[in-house]
Amino acid sequence: MAEGEDPPKRKKRNLLKLYYGVSESQSAANIDPTDINSPHFQSSAFMEKLLQQSSLAELMDKEDEMHQQIKVLDRDMQTLVYDNYNKFISATDMIRKMKSDFKKMEDEMDRLSSNMQQIQVVSDTINKSLDGQRQELGKLAGVHSLLKKLQFLFELPSRLKKCMMMNADGQAVRYYAKARHVLQEYEHMPSFQIIQKDCLQIVDQLREKLRSNLRSTSSQPQKLAECVELLLQLNEPAEELCDEYIQQASHQINLDLKKLALLSENKPTDDEHVRLASDVLEFADLGCNSVLSDVALLIANFTDLFMRRAASDQRAANRMQNVAQPRLIKFIKATLKEFFLVVKRRFEVEVPEGSDQFLVRALDRFHRKLLSVHKLMPVA
Repeated sequence: MAEGEDPPKRKKRNLLKLYYGVSESQSAANIDPTDINSPHFQSSAFMEKLLQQSSLAELMDKEDEMHQQIKVLDRDMQTLVYDNYNKFISATDMIRKMKSDFKKMEDEMDRLSSNMQQIQVVSDTINKSLDGQRQELGKLAGVHSLLKKLQFLFELPSRLKKCMMMNADGQAVRYYAKARHVLQEYEHMPSFQIIQKDCLQIVDQLREKLRSNLRSTSSQPQKLAECVELLLQLNEPAEELCDEYIQQASHQINLDLKKLALLSENKPTDDEHVRLASDVLEFADLGCNSVLSDVALLIANFTDLFMRRAASDQRAANRMQNVAQPRLIKFIKATLKEFFLVVKRRFEVEVPEGSDQFLVRALDRFHRKLLSVHKLMPVA
């Protein structure tokens, strides 16, 4: 170890020796001045050892070997220099290109900064010129919005008539519901009184039309629910609509009960579904897919129309729970009571042929369907 070595280097060397388990004595003992690959190689000691231990022929062979090694090292050095030179040239070109690109970017940033300053100046000028007119522009925008609302109100009767002609009842109700509050608030003004009067006449016709569709026995459940929904938006009494909806929705349920009753009594009928239900399993499927499915649909639609709609208003919710819900439960109980009597009569005429497995399967189907109906029932 050199005497003039810096303390930091000496510390690092000592740490490396400690890590690899090399002591000072071992390091000094392993130094071989005749090892050509050692950093402590000494050419004079190498030549002296070679002359002492080798013959003339061995010396000549060693010369040839070293000559070949020198050629190989020269080729490797040339290849290394060439590769590094190419990399250096590539790096130089890349640096030159990056310098050019950065120069362009700097110019573009300068132009952008200049443009931003110009935009700021123009913006400040516009703000100063419009500062006195800003309030006036706000007032004009408010007047424009008011005029659009007034235009909608003045066109409301013609819009409602057009919706009535196109059978767009839902759109007509939405138009009127949107303007109803304003018409009621300004009904003391003569111009609004005329609009209110015309709209009420059209809405009365719309109510009659919806009532007629609600009372029609040919209306599908979805159509009935839509009529009730629109009438509720027109502030029709919910209790009255509740009774009418149950009455009309029960029409299809009563027809299905009559079909099942005919089948349970083994009476002839022209109905295709009844004639197909020749055994107890088909009877169970017909009962589940007709009566119980209609009951489930009635409960779901009734809950959406009357119970959940009034959930946001506590007073309305209490009224629905005290008035509408008991009526629904009363109807469902009466319907299921009649349904169970029909099922009982059908099962009584079924004669098991050695096994009652078909009766058990039919009862299981009724049980599963009734469970789904029970889950839809509101709490009494």
